[in-house]
Amino acid sequence: MVFGVSSRMGTGITSELGRYGLPMAKRAPNSDETDLALLRAMADEIRRVGVANARVSAVLSEVNVSPSSLYHHFGSKEELVVAAQLQIAREDNLNEDAGILEIGKNLSTHEEFLAFITLQLRRAATDPANIPVREARVIAAASAFGNANIPSGLARPQRALIEATSEVLRSGQERGIANPDFDPFAYAAFFHGLTLSLALINRNLTEVEDWLAIAIPAALAPIRMK
Repeated sequence: MVFGVSSRMGTGITSELGRYGLPMAKRAPNSDETDLALLRAMADEIRRVGVANARVSAVLSEVNVSPSSLYHHFGSKEELVVAAQLQIAREDNLNEDAGILEIGKNLSTHEEFLAFITLQLRRAATDPANIPVREARVIAAASAFGNANIPSGLARPQRALIEATSEVLRSGQERGIANPDFDPFAYAAFFHGLTLSLALINRNLTEVEDWLAIAIPAALAPIRMK
């Protein structure tokens, strides 16, 4: 998921950036990649048997690590499951449209770029397909509250998502269709924080358009050409 939206509809300027995924693999190449290996193994396990039947023992056996590695990298089974669900969502949507990231990179005018960002925010707020993934990300973030050492396995999916978004923004700056003065990574983090806030207020928000009337100008202000 890039820009926090689903990639299920349309192409061109009306297309959505896909969820950012990582290639599946059975083994991590080295010990530094244990968190990624656990993430992929749990994603495989969930695909095979579902969330309710996913077994930590099978995952640990697949990666060939002890339970202490799971707690070190993710904190608990529940947090690993949440991260794996996010991984699955990103991979599924990336497979639906493998070239979706290129759409944002190939916009040619400032007006198209603004329209593209507006569309991503609107789709993030109105497409029902985004709700469960957004809520899962909030759960993952909430699990790290009060933890001075956020498990690397939980941090990885969030950072990958922000980095994928910042890549599109940086491309716009390099081609002169976006304000060159803002930091792409900081903006991407702000944008995802904006969309995640919907998970906290969705059930109390009677009119999404009222929220968008405030959110869209706020999102466009930093990227407008001066």
